[in-house]
Amino acid sequence: MIKNVVFDIGNVLVDFRWRELMKNLNLSKEAQDRFETSVFGSCWWHDLDHGTIDEKDAVIRLREDNIEFREAFDLVWENRDKLVKPYDYAVSWIDSLKEQGYHVYLLSNYPRDIFTLHANVGSFPFLDHVDGKIVSGFVQMIKPDADIYEKLIKGYTEKQWGRDCKDLPSFIIKRLPLRFVYDNNYFN
Repeated sequence: MIKNVVFDIGNVLVDFRWRELMKNLNLSKEAQDRFETSVFGSCWWHDLDHGTIDEKDAVIRLREDNIEFREAFDLVWENRDKLVKPYDYAVSWIDSLKEQGYHVYLLSNYPRDIFTLHANVGSFPFLDHVDGKIVSGFVQMIKPDADIYEKLIKGYTEKQWGRDCKDLPSFIIKRLPLRFVYDNNYFN
């Protein structure tokens, strides 16, 4: 029997709309194409997700890497609070699962400071509805590395059962199903 549901945040509960943001800011097509790889697909963004670089240091490096588009980069960065928009169904979906007796957790790659910013501006109305979360930028672990999944499973399994995972019978750990389903109607 499934008791727990784990959601990612980006493109599951919120629309990660970096392309739309750049269009709304009237950035040139050249700047938009450049930022796809030099900002949002860069090693610096990955390190922000991983929590292994401070945001201030990442911004310095991103600005250096985009010197010919510095004004455009600064405009995008000043508007990073608009990078995501919650999906209308996010809260009701989580509430529906909780009413059915499921525990709902979040597991997401997300830069620490940007996560905090987005939480503070109301981009995550579902945060108070979940049972727990693991956010990569806070734990300095990143999906798909095994350590972040181990942290999630160990932490919340111990919370659920009230004892160390090593003290649980093996059949409990063996029955943890992992499903990668992207159909919003999966639980209906």
